[in-house]
Amino acid sequence: ALLASHNTLICHFRTVKLYREMGLKGKIGAVIDVVPVYPKDPTGKDVLAAQYQFERGSGWWLYPMFRGHYPENIIRDCDGFRAAMPEGAEEEIAREFVPMDFLGMNYYYPGFAEYDESSIDKSTRVESYYVQEGQYFALYPVGLYDAVNFVTREFGRPEIYITENGLGLVDSGNKEEILEDDVRISYLREHLRMIVRSIEGGADVRGYYYWSNFDSLEATSGYRFRFGFYYVDFETGERTRKKSWEYYRRVISTSLVD
Repeated sequence: ALLASHNTLICHFRTVKLYREMGLKGKIGAVIDVVPVYPKDPTGKDVLAAQYQFERGSGWWLYPMFRGHYPENIIRDCDGFRAAMPEGAEEEIAREFVPMDFLGMNYYYPGFAEYDESSIDKSTRVESYYVQEGQYFALYPVGLYDAVNFVTREFGRPEIYITENGLGLVDSGNKEEILEDDVRISYLREHLRMIVRSIEGGADVRGYYYWSNFDSLEATSGYRFRFGFYYVDFETGERTRKKSWEYYRRVISTSLVD
């Protein structure tokens, strides 16, 4: 996995370089799942574990793409992780580094970690406190605020687009119940408020893309969870607007989050 991620980063740098050499007028960036990681115990070694978990996850992409080097803490402190890295990887990243124009940030949920000396990165993921019955993952809007602010603070206020953010609710089998998706409206409202708060604090967030317009086949959960503003009958293909569609229509037509 480390070799695959390293080669992907090298391909990214070379693609950005080629794009610039072609003299194209647009901008080029990358889309990363940004998962802020919080310590299970905020007073002990779990704080380090959260840092290591972030650096082996989202940070493994962000630091090379913005700074031209791998995350420093996990490489310095975790001998097993450092030993597993491809030979010469750090030098090659520094040599190939080309800055990009923007970050596409996917945010759905946070992570939580506790210290584990036996692990290669001295940490392990723990169950989220925030997952509710009938939901695909934890609802934690503050995580989006923290993710945007971290990138803004750590990497010099880059342009950010929220390229994915959405809520999967279990398919109860009751169409009328699914159409009255007040939980999705609440999810949208709270996450959009976090974006507004981030912008007011100085973040350069340029756009927001909800996932998804339609219920669809999800890569990891199939048809079990529905993410869309439109209810899709997967047997007939018929589409029906959910309550959240009207809410989002109002938001994007007025540029106001109520």
